[in-house]
Amino acid sequence: MLRIMTPVLIILLVGSLLLNLLLMRQCRNIYLNLHATRLDGLGQLTYQDNDISKPDGRPVVLFFGDSRAAAWPVPNLAQADVRFINRGIGGQSTSQVRCRFDHHVLELDVNVLVLQVGVNDLRAMPAFPDQQDRILQQTVANIHWMVDRARKEDIQVVITTIFPLGKVGIFRSLFWKDTVSDTILTVNKHLQDLAGPNVHLLDSGSILADKDGVVHRRYSEDYLHINHRGYAALNSKLESIIGGLDLVEK
Repeated sequence: MLRIMTPVLIILLVGSLLLNLLLMRQCRNIYLNLHATRLDGLGQLTYQDNDISKPDGRPVVLFFGDSRAAAWPVPNLAQADVRFINRGIGGQSTSQVRCRFDHHVLELDVNVLVLQVGVNDLRAMPAFPDQQDRILQQTVANIHWMVDRARKEDIQVVITTIFPLGKVGIFRSLFWKDTVSDTILTVNKHLQDLAGPNVHLLDSGSILADKDGVVHRRYSEDYLHINHRGYAALNSKLESIIGGLDLVEK
Protein backbone atom coordinates (compact mmCIF):
# COMPACT_ATOMS: atom_id res chain seq x y z
CA MET A 1 0.00 0.00 0.00
CA LEU A 2 2.83 2.39 0.89
CA ARG A 3 4.45 1.77 -2.50
CA ILE A 4 1.21 2.77 -4.21
CA MET A 5 0.45 5.79 -2.01
CA THR A 6 3.91 7.38 -2.21
CA PRO A 7 3.87 8.12 -5.97
CA VAL A 8 0.27 9.34 -5.70
CA LEU A 9 1.17 11.74 -2.90
CA ILE A 10 4.19 12.98 -4.85
CA ILE A 11 2.01 13.63 -7.91
CA LEU A 12 -0.55 15.47 -5.78
CA LEU A 13 2.17 17.53 -4.14
CA VAL A 14 3.74 18.50 -7.47
CA GLY A 15 0.31 19.34 -8.88
CA SER A 16 -0.46 21.49 -5.85
CA LEU A 17 2.85 23.34 -6.22
CA LEU A 18 2.25 23.98 -9.92
CA LEU A 19 -1.27 25.23 -9.23
CA ASN A 20 -0.01 27.58 -6.53
CA LEU A 21 2.70 28.91 -8.86
CA LEU A 22 0.04 29.57 -11.50
CA LEU A 23 -2.17 31.38 -9.01
CA MET A 24 0.78 33.44 -7.76
CA ARG A 25 1.62 34.42 -11.32
CA GLN A 26 -1.95 35.49 -12.00
CA CYS A 27 -2.09 37.48 -8.75
CA ARG A 28 1.17 39.20 -9.65
CA ASN A 29 -0.14 40.15 -13.09
CA ILE A 30 -3.34 41.52 -11.55
CA TYR A 31 -1.30 43.50 -9.03
CA LEU A 32 0.94 44.99 -11.74
CA ASN A 33 -2.00 45.83 -14.00
CA LEU A 34 -3.84 47.49 -11.14
CA HIS A 35 -0.96 49.81 -10.33
CA ALA A 36 -0.20 50.48 -13.99
CA THR A 37 -3.83 51.59 -14.40
CA ARG A 38 -3.54 53.85 -11.35
CA LEU A 39 -0.41 55.51 -12.74
CA ASP A 40 -1.70 55.87 -16.30
CA GLY A 41 -5.40 55.07 -16.44
CA LEU A 42 -5.76 55.65 -20.18
CA GLY A 43 -2.46 54.11 -21.21
CA GLN A 44 -1.43 57.29 -22.98
CA LEU A 45 2.18 56.76 -21.94
CA THR A 46 2.28 53.32 -23.57
CA TYR A 47 3.46 54.81 -26.86
CA GLN A 48 6.18 57.39 -26.37
CA ASP A 49 7.99 56.94 -29.68
CA ASN A 50 7.50 60.51 -30.84
CA ASP A 51 9.31 59.96 -34.13
CA ILE A 52 6.53 57.70 -35.41
CA SER A 53 4.03 60.56 -35.21
CA LYS A 54 6.04 62.69 -37.61
CA PRO A 55 4.41 62.71 -41.08
CA ASP A 56 6.52 61.40 -43.95
CA GLY A 57 4.09 61.99 -46.82
CA ARG A 58 2.45 58.57 -46.81
CA PRO A 59 -1.21 57.94 -45.90
CA VAL A 60 -1.55 56.51 -42.40
CA VAL A 61 -3.54 53.39 -41.51
CA LEU A 62 -3.97 53.06 -37.73
CA PHE A 63 -4.91 49.95 -35.76
CA PHE A 64 -6.74 51.15 -32.66
CA GLY A 65 -8.37 49.44 -29.69
CA ASP A 66 -7.50 46.71 -27.20
CA SER A 67 -5.07 43.76 -27.21
CA ARG A 68 -6.66 42.30 -30.32
CA ALA A 69 -5.82 45.49 -32.17
CA ALA A 70 -2.36 45.62 -30.56
CA ALA A 71 -1.54 42.13 -31.89
CA TRP A 72 -2.75 42.85 -35.44
CA PRO A 73 0.12 42.38 -37.92
CA VAL A 74 0.68 44.69 -40.86
CA PRO A 75 -1.17 43.52 -44.00
CA ASN A 76 0.86 42.56 -47.05
CA LEU A 77 -0.38 45.32 -49.31
CA ALA A 78 1.05 46.15 -52.71
CA GLN A 79 0.82 49.87 -51.89
CA ALA A 80 4.31 50.57 -50.57
CA ASP A 81 3.26 54.16 -49.90
CA VAL A 82 0.94 53.24 -47.01
CA ARG A 83 2.19 53.66 -43.46
CA PHE A 84 0.85 51.38 -40.73
CA ILE A 85 0.83 52.43 -37.07
CA ASN A 86 -0.55 50.55 -34.09
CA ARG A 87 -2.15 52.08 -31.01
CA GLY A 88 -3.78 49.05 -29.43
CA ILE A 89 -3.47 48.58 -25.65
CA GLY A 90 -4.26 45.31 -23.93
CA GLY A 91 -7.06 45.10 -21.39
CA GLN A 92 -8.69 48.41 -22.29
CA SER A 93 -12.42 49.04 -22.33
CA THR A 94 -14.21 51.18 -24.88
CA SER A 95 -14.29 54.04 -22.35
CA GLN A 96 -10.50 54.01 -22.03
CA VAL A 97 -10.00 53.78 -25.79
CA ARG A 98 -12.49 56.59 -26.37
CA CYS A 99 -10.75 58.86 -23.86
CA ARG A 100 -7.41 58.55 -25.65
CA PHE A 101 -8.91 59.00 -29.13
CA ASP A 102 -7.64 62.54 -29.61
CA HIS A 103 -4.15 61.73 -28.33
CA HIS A 104 -3.62 58.50 -30.23
CA VAL A 105 -5.65 59.10 -33.39
CA LEU A 106 -6.08 62.77 -34.23
CA GLU A 107 -2.49 63.69 -33.44
CA LEU A 108 -1.29 61.20 -36.08
CA ASP A 109 -3.23 62.61 -39.07
CA VAL A 110 -4.83 59.24 -39.72
CA ASN A 111 -6.35 58.40 -43.10
CA VAL A 112 -7.80 54.98 -42.22
CA LEU A 113 -8.82 53.85 -38.74
CA VAL A 114 -9.09 50.08 -38.13
CA LEU A 115 -11.11 49.75 -34.92
CA GLN A 116 -11.30 46.56 -32.83
CA VAL A 117 -12.62 47.08 -29.31
CA GLY A 118 -15.40 46.04 -26.95
CA VAL A 119 -14.64 42.57 -25.63
CA ASN A 120 -13.15 43.85 -22.36
CA ASP A 121 -16.39 45.65 -21.54
CA LEU A 122 -18.52 42.61 -22.24
CA ARG A 123 -16.38 40.01 -20.50
CA ALA A 124 -16.85 41.98 -17.27
CA MET A 125 -20.59 41.33 -17.34
CA PRO A 126 -20.54 38.10 -15.25
CA ALA A 127 -18.96 40.10 -12.41
CA PHE A 128 -21.72 42.74 -12.56
CA PRO A 129 -24.95 40.91 -13.44
CA ASP A 130 -27.09 43.85 -12.32
CA GLN A 131 -25.31 46.19 -14.78
CA GLN A 132 -25.50 44.16 -17.97
CA ASP A 133 -27.83 46.54 -19.80
CA ARG A 134 -25.71 49.54 -18.85
CA ILE A 135 -22.51 47.82 -19.99
CA LEU A 136 -24.10 46.91 -23.32
CA GLN A 137 -25.42 50.42 -23.93
CA GLN A 138 -22.15 52.05 -22.92
CA THR A 139 -20.12 49.77 -25.20
CA VAL A 140 -22.28 50.58 -28.21
CA ALA A 141 -22.35 54.31 -27.40
CA ASN A 142 -18.56 54.55 -27.07
CA ILE A 143 -17.95 52.79 -30.37
CA HIS A 144 -20.56 54.97 -32.11
CA TRP A 145 -18.84 58.05 -30.70
CA MET A 146 -15.44 57.03 -32.05
CA VAL A 147 -16.81 56.20 -35.49
CA ASP A 148 -18.71 59.50 -35.68
CA ARG A 149 -15.68 61.46 -34.48
CA ALA A 150 -13.48 59.83 -37.11
CA ARG A 151 -15.98 60.60 -39.88
CA LYS A 152 -16.13 64.24 -38.82
CA GLU A 153 -12.35 64.35 -39.19
CA ASP A 154 -12.62 62.87 -42.71
CA ILE A 155 -11.06 59.58 -41.60
CA GLN A 156 -12.06 56.37 -43.36
CA VAL A 157 -13.13 53.81 -40.74
CA VAL A 158 -12.84 50.04 -40.98
CA ILE A 159 -15.08 48.87 -38.14
CA THR A 160 -14.30 45.27 -37.25
CA THR A 161 -16.98 43.37 -35.40
CA ILE A 162 -15.89 42.06 -32.00
CA PHE A 163 -14.05 38.79 -32.53
CA PRO A 164 -15.96 35.68 -31.48
CA LEU A 165 -14.62 33.93 -28.38
CA GLY A 166 -12.70 30.69 -28.18
CA LYS A 167 -13.53 27.90 -25.78
CA VAL A 168 -13.47 29.03 -22.16
CA GLY A 169 -11.11 27.06 -19.90
CA ILE A 170 -12.29 25.09 -16.89
CA PHE A 171 -11.11 27.62 -14.30
CA ARG A 172 -12.57 30.65 -16.05
CA SER A 173 -15.83 28.81 -16.64
CA LEU A 174 -16.46 29.03 -12.89
CA PHE A 175 -16.86 32.81 -13.32
CA TRP A 176 -18.36 32.84 -16.79
CA LYS A 177 -21.77 33.11 -18.40
CA ASP A 178 -22.89 32.45 -21.96
CA THR A 179 -24.48 35.90 -21.95
CA VAL A 180 -21.05 37.30 -22.92
CA SER A 181 -21.12 35.55 -26.31
CA ASP A 182 -24.78 36.48 -26.80
CA THR A 183 -24.04 40.13 -26.03
CA ILE A 184 -21.12 40.15 -28.48
CA LEU A 185 -23.59 39.17 -31.19
CA THR A 186 -25.95 41.95 -30.08
CA VAL A 187 -23.19 44.59 -30.19
CA ASN A 188 -22.01 43.32 -33.58
CA LYS A 189 -25.50 43.83 -35.01
CA HIS A 190 -25.26 47.48 -33.94
CA LEU A 191 -21.83 47.76 -35.56
CA GLN A 192 -23.12 46.34 -38.82
CA ASP A 193 -25.65 49.17 -38.93
CA LEU A 194 -22.81 51.69 -38.88
CA ALA A 195 -21.59 50.73 -42.35
CA GLY A 196 -22.08 53.54 -44.83
CA PRO A 197 -20.17 56.46 -46.33
CA ASN A 198 -16.55 56.31 -45.11
CA VAL A 199 -17.38 53.40 -42.78
CA HIS A 200 -16.48 49.91 -43.97
CA LEU A 201 -17.45 46.71 -42.15
CA LEU A 202 -15.07 43.82 -41.57
CA ASP A 203 -17.24 41.00 -40.20
CA SER A 204 -14.75 39.00 -38.15
CA GLY A 205 -17.28 36.31 -37.20
CA SER A 206 -17.87 35.25 -40.80
CA ILE A 207 -14.12 34.66 -41.12
CA LEU A 208 -13.09 33.30 -37.72
CA ALA A 209 -16.10 31.43 -36.30
CA ASP A 210 -17.02 27.78 -36.79
CA LYS A 211 -20.56 26.40 -37.09
CA ASP A 212 -21.02 26.72 -33.30
CA GLY A 213 -20.08 30.40 -33.28
CA VAL A 214 -16.72 29.95 -31.53
CA VAL A 215 -13.33 30.61 -33.07
CA HIS A 216 -12.05 27.83 -35.31
CA ARG A 217 -9.41 25.78 -33.50
CA ARG A 218 -6.87 26.59 -36.21
CA TYR A 219 -7.32 30.32 -35.47
CA SER A 220 -7.48 30.23 -31.65
CA GLU A 221 -4.69 31.41 -29.36
CA ASP A 222 -6.79 31.38 -26.19
CA TYR A 223 -10.40 32.14 -25.32
CA LEU A 224 -9.91 35.86 -26.08
CA HIS A 225 -7.18 36.00 -28.71
CA ILE A 226 -6.48 34.61 -32.15
CA ASN A 227 -3.18 33.40 -33.62
CA HIS A 228 -1.23 34.46 -36.69
CA ARG A 229 -3.40 32.29 -38.95
CA GLY A 230 -6.49 34.08 -37.72
CA TYR A 231 -4.96 37.48 -38.42
CA ALA A 232 -3.81 36.31 -41.85
CA ALA A 233 -7.43 35.38 -42.65
CA LEU A 234 -8.63 38.80 -41.45
CA ASN A 235 -5.89 40.59 -43.35
CA SER A 236 -6.99 38.95 -46.57
CA LYS A 237 -10.29 40.82 -46.24
CA LEU A 238 -8.71 43.97 -44.83
CA GLU A 239 -6.30 44.20 -47.75
CA SER A 240 -9.19 44.22 -50.21
CA ILE A 241 -10.99 46.93 -48.22
CA ILE A 242 -7.96 49.21 -47.91
CA GLY A 243 -6.90 48.48 -51.49
CA GLY A 244 -10.24 49.79 -52.70
CA LEU A 245 -9.94 53.13 -50.88
CA ASP A 246 -8.72 56.29 -52.51
CA LEU A 247 -6.03 57.20 -49.97
CA VAL A 248 -4.90 60.75 -50.33
CA GLU A 249 -2.45 62.43 -47.99
CA LYS A 250 -4.33 64.62 -45.52
